Amino acid sequence: MLYGLLKKLYNVFFLEIFFYKIKRYKYNNKRRKLYAMPLLIHYGNIDKQSFIDKLREVGFWVKPYRGGTYIIDVEDGEESQILDKLADLGGHYLKYLRLTYIPSEEYLSHPDNLVRALLNLKSFDKFLEENVVFQRKEILDSLYPVFQPIFDIKHFELYAFEALCRGKFPIYYLMKFAKPILETIDWTCREKALAVKKKEIPPPIKLFLNFFPESMKDVRKASDRLFYLLEKYKIHPTEIVVEITEYAGFDIKQLKEIVKEWKETGIMIALDDIGTGEDSLFRFVEIMPDIIKIDMVFIRDIHLNKVKRDITRYLINLAHANDMLVVAEGVEKPEELQVVYQLGADLVQGFLIGKPTPNPRSFIHSPIYHKLRQYI
Repeated sequence: MLYGLLKKLYNVFFLEIFFYKIKRYKYNNKRRKLYAMPLLIHYGNIDKQSFIDKLREVGFWVKPYRGGTYIIDVEDGEESQILDKLADLGGHYLKYLRLTYIPSEEYLSHPDNLVRALLNLKSFDKFLEENVVFQRKEILDSLYPVFQPIFDIKHFELYAFEALCRGKFPIYYLMKFAKPILETIDWTCREKALAVKKKEIPPPIKLFLNFFPESMKDVRKASDRLFYLLEKYKIHPTEIVVEITEYAGFDIKQLKEIVKEWKETGIMIALDDIGTGEDSLFRFVEIMPDIIKIDMVFIRDIHLNKVKRDITRYLINLAHANDMLVVAEGVEKPEELQVVYQLGADLVQGFLIGKPTPNPRSFIHSPIYHKLRQYI
């Protein structure tokens, strides 16, 4: 009864598409290996053929099944990219996406299994969240640090690197969908960056370490953990800049107390994205950092926009009046570099200076200063 009703709903209301994950399954010709996932998709007024064309465009192979369903797979060896490929469909398609794993194509031949699969369908966001948590060990093992140079344009020397993180999934996926393990991910990235700092980045070159609210739920515990890692890798606190982002999640009273202690040990404090967000200037006043980073939204094409120049000039003057250094983020063009230099920025970061790299040594003895000299 239920099966018949569901079948009628298929034919009247829905475009249904199932993706099947079949471990190392081989067709009779033994030339393709099938890897896929079951999905049920409701597209409303979106044209069915346009969606199938989009699936093929991002790298899926699509095969009609029966009852309005389709089997899709990816090329052998690309299984680890399947979520990335789905994400490439874009929000227009993912908005109505529903999916769940099933063991094999034969699994659906039994009505009870079909119903079970339908009841287990999840949104793409929910599916991705569960998937990354399920792959916890694989995700943590895949993480590795990359380093983007920060250049001192007052003394024309390499000042620091900002440690960023890469891995199996883009970090913005993990920030959104891996909340249960995000703190572990954050500290794993941080420790791996400190290990590279010890081996490849000598003092006085500093290392910017990002701290998000997930890592600072217990501020005292986070501080103890940071100093444990500094001791473990024999890195002096004066070589570290703690970069605080996404301020809304922090307990500001506790954070101010820890920041005071950090500064006393020689750790410097940086605030990211100054000038954007409702509370960035409030945090500026409360924390009184050593360094502020002006968000790239103000730096992009600053040479063409007087309002951006006025805002940036104000932020630089405000920082300098309080003995703070200023980083201009997102510098990609010589004209942008020229303007921030003229406005008095101390440090610059961006693709013009250097892209993130797993090999920071490539910048330590780089003649980048000759290149910058010709611009300013």
